[in-house]
Amino acid sequence: MKNVVIEQSIQQKSKVDELKESCKRAMDSTEENYVIMGERLSQLQEEMKKDGSNFMEWLEQDTRISYSTANRYIKVVQGYNTREEEARRKHVAALGIKKAYLLLKIKNIDERYSFIKENQIRYKSYEITKELLAEYLNINQSDEKKSSNNKDVSDKFKRIIDEEIKKYNETINSLDTDTRTIYHDIKDKLSELQKLLIKARNYDEEVPRKIDEN
Repeated sequence: MKNVVIEQSIQQKSKVDELKESCKRAMDSTEENYVIMGERLSQLQEEMKKDGSNFMEWLEQDTRISYSTANRYIKVVQGYNTREEEARRKHVAALGIKKAYLLLKIKNIDERYSFIKENQIRYKSYEITKELLAEYLNINQSDEKKSSNNKDVSDKFKRIIDEEIKKYNETINSLDTDTRTIYHDIKDKLSELQKLLIKARNYDEEVPRKIDEN
């Protein structure tokens, strides 16, 4: 068993060393794009974590690339799933690291790709992309806020109705009636009103825009 563990450790170390050399070669080559670099760094980071090695320390001591730059590359390839979707590599590489990293602010990957395609971001400058993104995020945040406000109003509306239903229920139960008294008719009317309130309580398609604070 001990020999198996040692052999696995040697294999792990060998893989890490190979990835380190691969990353260094990529850093020295003008042919490699930042997406491939990010994929290799991402894989190396994962392997070094398993190995118990310090990825940041290796970058600082053995390479000319800073941790912040490497981290940016890694976040982009992970954010665009380029290791899982090889066809995306060229598209993401064409964006450039600055725009690709900036667009990670759109959390949903499908939504991000739609934004890139609809706005032809590949052909836009970084500054214009930044402006388009700010406008897009502001609109989305406004819609989310509006949706949240509508939900708050809806919840408040339902709470008020729940209280009214409870009051009607207490009033109905407190009436001691029989078929010969006038209270029998009152109880029937109260029951009808209660049913209407329950129906309104469960009606979600329209919610009053304003509800009295009192």
